[in-house]
Amino acid sequence: MRRFWSAIEARLLRRRAERSDPAEAEVEAIARATWSLLLEALRHLALPAHEQIRWIGNMCVDELALDFDDTYQVSWAAQEMGWISAELSRHLDEIDRRLTQLSGEGEAPWSEEGLYQHPTWATLRELAARAIALMPPEPWLAEPPPARP
Repeated sequence: MRRFWSAIEARLLRRRAERSDPAEAEVEAIARATWSLLLEALRHLALPAHEQIRWIGNMCVDELALDFDDTYQVSWAAQEMGWISAELSRHLDEIDRRLTQLSGEGEAPWSEEGLYQHPTWATLRELAARAIALMPPEPWLAEPPPARP
């Protein structure tokens, strides 16, 4: 992970030299770094239960929620860059709300059996798949959205 952040820092320094607004370059660097991690977290949430269990390995089921939450909390940068549409934002917010709701239900949903049987996990898989469909792999290569008035 340290190499990852070192690469991000190097890109950030190059971007700062290229742009007149260092703050914008910093936001873009954060957005790029978190975008792929958010996409990966959503892919894990969208997996069928048996594949989620294989991904989790020796970790706890709550790793699925933590993985999403870590990147969701910094997704503001991608939002600021215009990469998160209103529809995608609604899906991400709903995923966050449902995971928070699961946290209040005790340990049952956070077991391997819970991944298979709890209806919220099925809903989360659907929401994650819909969110993924709205996320281009590299939105920074797309045309920028129109300027806001």
